[in-house]
Amino acid sequence: MIRLPLKFNIVLLTFGVAFIISAVTSVLYVLSLAEIEVKSLRSYEQFAEKTAYGVAAQFYERYGDVQAFATNAVFRQGNGKAMTDILMQYSKLYGIYDAILFVDQNGSLVAVTNRAVDDSALNVAALQKLDLKNSSWFQAVKNGQFTDDKNKGFVNTFFEDAKLIQLLLHYMASPCWGRLFRHV
Repeated sequence: MIRLPLKFNIVLLTFGVAFIISAVTSVLYVLSLAEIEVKSLRSYEQFAEKTAYGVAAQFYERYGDVQAFATNAVFRQGNGKAMTDILMQYSKLYGIYDAILFVDQNGSLVAVTNRAVDDSALNVAALQKLDLKNSSWFQAVKNGQFTDDKNKGFVNTFFEDAKLIQLLLHYMASPCWGRLFRHV
């Protein structure tokens, strides 16, 4: 049996212990990264669920608003000034609608809010010049292409995804994102 010098044995033992400590530390590091990743994903998942719930709640509330608006007898009387007054009351009451339009079955603008929630003037004259009867949302409603969800009570209503609504670019002081609701 060959005897190695004590100095060599100490160095070898030191490197061996350092290697074992490094290996254990590396394994623990990799495991902790995996745990952090799982916790981060869980956190994002919870955030997404809360966001989805908030959007769904807002969507449902806006749908309810539009249904309530549609039941107001003023909208069946054909008086554009009275309709505009009611739309302005809704805008102030709800504080969420910068633009509410009432369009007849021919695509003609009958009434529209003339002031934004922040009380800035809206360019109603520019909006009145637009051809609404050829817009995708008007054509969908006219052709009975509703986005119904009978389980949730969404019937005879058309919804579009949230997007930059081009027709409002003529009307609002600055571009805005929005969603179109149309109830028949």
